Amino acid sequence: QRVNFPMYYPIEANLGPDRKPLYDVLKEGMRNGKITEVYDSGYFTTKKTLEEIEKSLKKIDTTDGGKEIINAGEKLEADSEFINVTEIEAYHVQGYKIKGLWYFDKRQGELKYRLQGICPLVPDVNTMNNEANKNDDPVELFWVYFPAARDILHEAKAFNEKNSAMPFSFDHLLNSRRFGAVVY
Repeated sequence: QRVNFPMYYPIEANLGPDRKPLYDVLKEGMRNGKITEVYDSGYFTTKKTLEEIEKSLKKIDTTDGGKEIINAGEKLEADSEFINVTEIEAYHVQGYKIKGLWYFDKRQGELKYRLQGICPLVPDVNTMNNEANKNDDPVELFWVYFPAARDILHEAKAFNEKNSAMPFSFDHLLNSRRFGAVVY
């Protein structure tokens, strides 16, 4: 949907180091150690380590020609043409699951929404390039506990389609609910 473009763009890194899609902001925050509250489900009970996340983002496969070389007793280099590396990138993200809580604020007399977590949905890295599994449902990569990641999301700027000189943060984008969603 067009309203969700600020979370998706830019898919190329040619707009400067401070302009990234939401997926890259989350992934970079985890790699830098700034986002530590990462879980395997929306219940936020079991934490995921960075190593577990990295394994689910990348698939390394050897081609048939590479298998013949290995069977002949030779050794393959890590950057050989016989090794295919498939990695999940920002343009593979098909959507996000967002978990939140509606509550009534008695002091102001308003119904408010508090975001609890966010999860990118991507195709399975193991079956991503297979035509037979092209229409499979996307998988949940990881759940980020939103209150613990707000500082990182506030620093990262999202694309403002009305005024490109005045970007707003991903924190503002998500808290003000500037996205199209399906409730389930």
